[in-house]
Amino acid sequence: MTTELHRAFTSLGKQGDDKQMPPYFLSYTVSDASMVSISAQFGGLISNSANHVRVADVQVRLGEPKLDNTHGTHRGSAVHSTELPLTDDREALARSLWLATNTGYGNALDNYLRVKTEAEVRAKEEDSSPDFSQEPPQVHIGKPAPPVVVDRAAWEQRVRALSRLFRDYPDVNRNMVMLAVQSETDYFASSEGSKVVTPHLQARVVVFAVTRADDGMDLFRAQTFEAETVDGLPAQAEMEAAVRELGQSLEALRKAPITEPFNGPAILSGRAAAVFFHEVLGHRLEGQRQRGDEEGQTFTKDVGKEVLPTFLSVADDPTLTQFEKTWLSGSYEYDDEGQKAQRVALIQDGVLKTFLMSRLPIAHSSNSNGHGRAQAGKVPNGRQGNKIDTSTKTEPESALRKQ
Repeated sequence: MTTELHRAFTSLGKQGDDKQMPPYFLSYTVSDASMVSISAQFGGLISNSANHVRVADVQVRLGEPKLDNTHGTHRGSAVHSTELPLTDDREALARSLWLATNTGYGNALDNYLRVKTEAEVRAKEEDSSPDFSQEPPQVHIGKPAPPVVVDRAAWEQRVRALSRLFRDYPDVNRNMVMLAVQSETDYFASSEGSKVVTPHLQARVVVFAVTRADDGMDLFRAQTFEAETVDGLPAQAEMEAAVRELGQSLEALRKAPITEPFNGPAILSGRAAAVFFHEVLGHRLEGQRQRGDEEGQTFTKDVGKEVLPTFLSVADDPTLTQFEKTWLSGSYEYDDEGQKAQRVALIQDGVLKTFLMSRLPIAHSSNSNGHGRAQAGKVPNGRQGNKIDTSTKTEPESALRKQ
């Protein structure tokens, strides 16, 4: 990757019609992942498969950090994605990367010309921050992830047994139980000199069931069990108990009266509280949400102001791998821009301090804090890792209900 990146970076845009238009930044991100997936419904096997895939994201930036081909609505133009050969054939890998780089360069060139044209007629922007931050290169060569090891025959029986439990709930008309195990090694190299290799492991069992009320309303329940490896997943008896509880709650929901609109105090607990904070607060604290006319900019002008009660603080810490006895799937060592993960104090004693930052600067923060994350084919954005909400004030649930 590093060899091909250097060749491309030193030759692109320095010959032919596009002379004097070389990239100022180039990076390769390769995800090399092996996975096993087993699914069943009502006790019958649906699939049992193993797969191996290599995907490369090539990021090309033209112009300069102040204004490049990613400006405004063209942000996605930086990345071109392609599948790579699965064999360690040096020439095949190099040629595949060259093809993706050449295509990505063409896309970037087209969009950079559009950006320059739009800049000539565009009114002055409220946030005139650069399009890319300057960061020191990172070098970290971790051990590649170990191969996926799953007793597929044994797990096929376990998955089928879990899905068979729904036969005891005649009103459940659809269900799915799926085991998904993945072992992934991520490789990152950039023209700035970064070289990062990090492993990622994940195993999960997802349970999903659907019923329909007498009035025709479709209702569903879902349950997820997650661990770093299959050995860390709960015992079969524990998962079976959870599946039965899910089935019972779904049948009870089917018979429950329709909830009327309600205006008044509410108590959120468990997953409802977590999802509420994740969606309503967490996503609003992402850096890119503070820039651009198409974004909500909910907290853009609130840095230094009280946005929560003073007894609440919010931090995001992807360096944590475990909370008490729970493995945290939001953990990572380096983000998808090759920047080292950091703990970030977002809100301290109710006061907003900063945002989750990728390498897209905003008015309040000009540098990454290790939260640039992306799915394949997408440009990295500020994203949550392990968001931790803490309170210096606690109340028993009975006292809350009285209040």
